[in-house]
Amino acid sequence: MNTKLYDRFISDLELKGYAKRSINSYVKSVRQLQRFCNKPLSKITQADLKAYWLACKTEYGWSSATL
Repeated sequence: MNTKLYDRFISDLELKGYAKRSINSYVKSVRQLQRFCNKPLSKITQADLKAYWLACKTEYGWSSATL
């Protein structure tokens, strides 16, 4: 996990006025993405994102609104 990227992500969300609960939810989602791809955030590609979103929809049953 790249702590600097997570810290920057969190501070950006705080500056935009997101609630703590929303920030926690977004951070959790990014961690799930990283676990799914099994690589550092900086190495995740658009193809990785597409594969993740497809898995979320077909395997995990996420709605379009959640995606």
